[in-house]
Amino acid sequence: MATFDTEDSSPLLEAPPSNSKRKKIILQLSILLLVIACCTFLYYWFFIRLYETTDDAYVGGFAVNLSPQIDGIVTGFFVNDSEYVEAGQFVIELDPTDWLIAFDESKAQLALAARQVAATVEDVAQKKAALELEKARLTRARQDFEHRLKLVNTQAISTEDFEHAQTDLQAAESSVQLAYHQLQSALLELGTTAPQNHPTIEVAKQKVKDNYINLQRCRILAPISGYVAKRSVEVGDWVRKGNPMLSIIPLDGLWIDANFKETQLGSMRIGQEVTITTDIYGGAKVYKGNIAGIIAGTGSIFSLLPPQNATGNWIKIVQRVPVRIFLNSNDLKEHPLVLGLSAYVKVNLSDTSGPFLAKHKSLPETSIKTGIYNVSLVDIEREIESIIRDNLSFATK
Repeated sequence: MATFDTEDSSPLLEAPPSNSKRKKIILQLSILLLVIACCTFLYYWFFIRLYETTDDAYVGGFAVNLSPQIDGIVTGFFVNDSEYVEAGQFVIELDPTDWLIAFDESKAQLALAARQVAATVEDVAQKKAALELEKARLTRARQDFEHRLKLVNTQAISTEDFEHAQTDLQAAESSVQLAYHQLQSALLELGTTAPQNHPTIEVAKQKVKDNYINLQRCRILAPISGYVAKRSVEVGDWVRKGNPMLSIIPLDGLWIDANFKETQLGSMRIGQEVTITTDIYGGAKVYKGNIAGIIAGTGSIFSLLPPQNATGNWIKIVQRVPVRIFLNSNDLKEHPLVLGLSAYVKVNLSDTSGPFLAKHKSLPETSIKTGIYNVSLVDIEREIESIIRDNLSFATK
């Protein structure tokens, strides 16, 4: 009887995983995906949803263009690009020769005006005396006429003498009227003000002041403190009033103009906190700031050729709106910026209590004011008074 070996000599095949093990793996993967989804949702809900970002942002600030207030030739400049200047510093000089001549001429005109007024005062005095003289002559002529009127019927005088007396009386009355009107004309020319305040003198005084101020304007001063840029004048250049010669940029009051898409503006409010990084420092320096305002118009509407969408050829394009962000001044002192640098802006939208558009000044904006154009007139006022006094003194006694 044949016998069979119950042991199989071929290698045993590995058994496939059981259904329970497969289910366990699927469950673990499902849990992992669920955890990832939850974490992603939580990250979006607590972080991404509360922030809006853009890299279409640039550093902005004031750029004060320095222009002459008079025409003239540049005889010297004392600053150059990238130099720092203090407010009131002497930066450019214009040739003062023409204005010196005009100033001296206006002082001579003032002296002449004072003498003309003095002559008017004297003329008034003369005409007052002339009027009194004519009144005296009129009195004598009236007396002579009255005496002859009494004698004419007694034939003590001739008819011819009586007619002469009558004619002399009429002439004396006309002379009084003429002297009176001449006095009134002189009084009108003199006016009711004090001689030193006569309009003729006032006009001459203003001319002296104008030429004095123009003479001071030959020395051009820096209106603010900042850095010089775009100097465009050289010695010998003829400059005209109002044409910029250089720019002065203060770097202690900069801001960021961030251009956000219109779809990002729904939750933006004035006063929201902003973090900014710039290409110049990268992530090594993070600036803090706040939204100061949202510009009342898209960037395209202020372009040279604004869009005209009513023609029918219309393509919808997502617009960008400039948002102004003020920076922390301490950050600027530690890490200064210059105009035009690129920036990356991240706005925290968690606080939406502020207004979308400002109805009043919401944040303290950096303002600029200068006093260099306030020319002191104390010295020239004294000189004017001296000129008037010297040329009008005898008329005011």
